[in-house]
Amino acid sequence: CAVWLYGGDRHRGERLTLAVAVGCAARVKGYNEDTLMQMQQDVFAPSLGTHKLSGILRGLRACSCGYNCRIVFSIERNPVVVTSMSYIEANAQGRARLRALVSGLTDEELALPVGDGWTVAAILAHLAFWDHRVLALIVRWKKAGVGPSPIDVDGVNDAAKPLCLAIPVREAARLALDAAEAVDAELENLPENLRPGIDKLVQEGKLRLNRSIHRNEHADQIERALADRRRCPL
Repeated sequence: CAVWLYGGDRHRGERLTLAVAVGCAARVKGYNEDTLMQMQQDVFAPSLGTHKLSGILRGLRACSCGYNCRIVFSIERNPVVVTSMSYIEANAQGRARLRALVSGLTDEELALPVGDGWTVAAILAHLAFWDHRVLALIVRWKKAGVGPSPIDVDGVNDAAKPLCLAIPVREAARLALDAAEAVDAELENLPENLRPGIDKLVQEGKLRLNRSIHRNEHADQIERALADRRRCPL
């Protein structure tokens, strides 16, 4: 079974599609209400232990809802939800958060592992890549009109990982901030003639104008890694 859970402040305009919780049913009932409320507010809260799945569940995520219990879910953009925060405002806030986070990182912290073979700096290079992709699409669409641009997200991420890891840590940080500034500026001034085509891609889930969603997801990931390091220094 699956249900839709509409997000709170951290997930406006998103819906969490939840699969059945795996574990002891007696325990699930006791934990579900608090867990779902927390997911609604911030699905990447450290206490949930949210993580990506692999294998046949690749593309899904899971979080804890108690001992020996997990909730498997996906995050999808909900085109129906009307939010009070425009993507322009959300992007500005996400960009400011990213800048504040990155500006306080040392080179040692930028090299800190965050899981699955990624480091903080590699994650920042990853953010830069995806912001640059949206930027490149807009530039192309201004010349030739809006068109589809299908992509294998997981395949691209896996292929790009060694390249992201090879970039010097401080350069990766600069790339992330510069890319965020550049794409947000373009998104703030989209030509009206591109709007219908872009809106269609957004509604189909093929384009995300709200870049803050991706930035905040990885900012949370970085902050969790930093917190873990402070609790358990080497």
